[in-house]
Amino acid sequence: MSGIKGRLREWPYAVLGLSLLWMTVRALEKMLSSYAKDFDQDPLKHNVYAYTAPSFGAMLHQIKNLYQPALDFALRRYLVFPTLGFDERAFRVPGSICYLLALGLVPALIYAFLRKQEHPSVVAVSGALLGAFWILENKLLLAYGVEGRHYMAAAFVSMIWFCCAFLFESKPHWAFFLSSLIFANTHLFSFPLIATAFGIHAVRCCWER
Repeated sequence: MSGIKGRLREWPYAVLGLSLLWMTVRALEKMLSSYAKDFDQDPLKHNVYAYTAPSFGAMLHQIKNLYQPALDFALRRYLVFPTLGFDERAFRVPGSICYLLALGLVPALIYAFLRKQEHPSVVAVSGALLGAFWILENKLLLAYGVEGRHYMAAAFVSMIWFCCAFLFESKPHWAFFLSSLIFANTHLFSFPLIATAFGIHAVRCCWER
């Protein structure tokens, strides 16, 4: 009898695992079909700036008119292009990886948060599945995932940062600071969000004292 009860307690995790596997296959299918679409000029310019500059300083000079941090450009220049080459596939791969990582990370964070709030495993698994389904069916995130620029990376990092800053109330502090540092180096619009979170964090610390 106890064995049957143990198996019944495990069925939500089996559903979650099988659902995530199906969603991953479906996401790959969507991305690969999107790879066949024409490549726009703006993503091409983004990658050309990262690839053609003779030095890191020259790259910073080239991208200053884009008003964006240099992290994505640097990763493409020193990691992506030497590994995958300089073509449309290599342009799209970083965003596609971030899209797939988001498909796994978001349900994991939702599950962890709901379990931390002492909700039953069925509720936590249901919330995780809803989060994963939102990622899968979000057309904007899919477009970012295959576009060839830094927007999906910024979206992925912002999800991590939001969970560290608000869902987990900036604890542990090192995770909040590290995610804020990475977020600040992925998109210019992160600055006011980070400043707001640090302000809320400071007020919370003062209130607790």
